[in-house]
Amino acid sequence: MIGCTSRALAATKRRDIAIRREYARDKTATLNSIGAKHGITRERVRQILARSPESRDLARIRKELQAIERRRKKRHEKLHRKAVVQERQQKIGQAIKLVRSGMPKTRAVAAVGLSQRVGLRALTELPNLHGRWRRDDFPLRKARVTELRAQGMSDLAITKIVPCSYGWIQRHVPKSKEAAARLGAAKKAVARRLRFARKTARLSQLGLAKTVGVHGNTIWNWEAGKYKPSKAALQKMAISLNVSVEWLSDGRASRPTIGTKEQ
Repeated sequence: MIGCTSRALAATKRRDIAIRREYARDKTATLNSIGAKHGITRERVRQILARSPESRDLARIRKELQAIERRRKKRHEKLHRKAVVQERQQKIGQAIKLVRSGMPKTRAVAAVGLSQRVGLRALTELPNLHGRWRRDDFPLRKARVTELRAQGMSDLAITKIVPCSYGWIQRHVPKSKEAAARLGAAKKAVARRLRFARKTARLSQLGLAKTVGVHGNTIWNWEAGKYKPSKAALQKMAISLNVSVEWLSDGRASRPTIGTKEQ
């Protein structure tokens, strides 16, 4: 009888030690899960842990294990990000070689397995791929952007001529007060000629908008000088108003032949 009791106590002691170790090592373990595993209640598990001489160190042990796991995950994520960046740079280099060989940018980006957004943005931010511009030609590009702005071109149109993005122009070539004033004067001049040609043709803003294919408020904004019409819109309006595109855009060609004065 005494031997059975001593064996039962030893088994209970071994179970209690296993429960304490499991609770200390497994940070996801709960009292319910430990009790279900060993066939005891949650309250009994709590009593065992409270009776443990290491109960005061359980919180510290768990925090240390959690910190170790966080550091391991952080190191793994850092290595993963580094590998992803290196792989992306290799793909961009392959895309540059394909573009230099004559392949269109969209096809080159698709061929190396990059997304269109990431690939085209990377190729646009780089210098001209055909050798006319280099990475250190920032002053030359800035001068070219300033020159085209002086001619009245928008920043979006400049991106089709100078190998740079719209964001690059906004960051590196801020508009001066003189350039902003010239652009505003050009918009107002186009607005005056457009209003004069529309009134001469006896068209309303809504009628001209239907002809061009835009909203009526867009015509109002153009005539108010808030925005400058695109080249396609100027061509459509020139046909509808029976004037030349050159006169409507910059006033270089002859004026309309109808006999009222421009207002």
